[in-house]
Amino acid sequence: MLVAWGLGLGVGRAMPALGRWVFPPLIVVGAWVISLLFLSATARGLASPAGRDAPAGRLAAHHRVFLSASISASFATFMSLVLEAIALVSILAIMLATTRIIGDQSTFDLLASAAKDPQALARLEESITKSPAALAVVGCLLVLVAPAIEELMKALPLLFFARPGNDLSERTAILIGVAGGIGFAFAENVGYLGVLSGEWGLSFWFRAAAAMMHGAASGLVGRAWYRGLKERRWGAMLLDLCKGWGIHAFWNALALVVGWFAYREVMEGMLFTVGVGLVPLAILFTVIARRGIWVNET
Repeated sequence: MLVAWGLGLGVGRAMPALGRWVFPPLIVVGAWVISLLFLSATARGLASPAGRDAPAGRLAAHHRVFLSASISASFATFMSLVLEAIALVSILAIMLATTRIIGDQSTFDLLASAAKDPQALARLEESITKSPAALAVVGCLLVLVAPAIEELMKALPLLFFARPGNDLSERTAILIGVAGGIGFAFAENVGYLGVLSGEWGLSFWFRAAAAMMHGAASGLVGRAWYRGLKERRWGAMLLDLCKGWGIHAFWNALALVVGWFAYREVMEGMLFTVGVGLVPLAILFTVIARRGIWVNET
């Protein structure tokens, strides 16, 4: 992390023109390193949770962990994009019908122009601020719909590993969930390569913290699949799914606030939200993972 951070600072001062080419890869590398550190902290915490002895035997076969990360980085990411696109189109269709019924002509014109002319999407950011309904849809999609879809997709490997009859412990399910989360985070960061050159320092720590969030949320979802598919504790499974989704949803809400400050070009608001909200949350997730607190309800 420090090497990537130092390289970025050096390039920014000595050769700022190269920043657009150098910063995005460094951000992806930094986020991937912190993801691996979070996975390591999780494995150590699960091997000897706070106040308990280490379990006998190996925690998890390496191939399960790497396979989970690979599946999540590829297939799960692709499926999330497809489902989110379907959700977006569905929400826009509902909005289009609703605005026509209630007579919200400004939002109707915005949606109609975007549907007819793809170039109109380039002006969408500016137009959204003029339409409370459109802003509500964006918030709903990013804060409620996207986290639910992504958390379900990131846990796809557990559908295989947590089958009845498979030798899988609760701790291994959590670890596999975390592996799926960091695999997804890596693919997401690669997808953002084209937009990560601006605000280098802020983007670096924001994406690193987001990688830990993905791991923490997916760890809870991994435990959820274990409790449902292996223990048939459907209520506990639903509760853990809601916890994982809630972490992701709250994080996206804070990220939306960062985006709003960025649109308004209020640097102080961006720094405050990232420094006081997102980064401390990522540190909290790491402490929870390192101490193995999420092994059981207590």
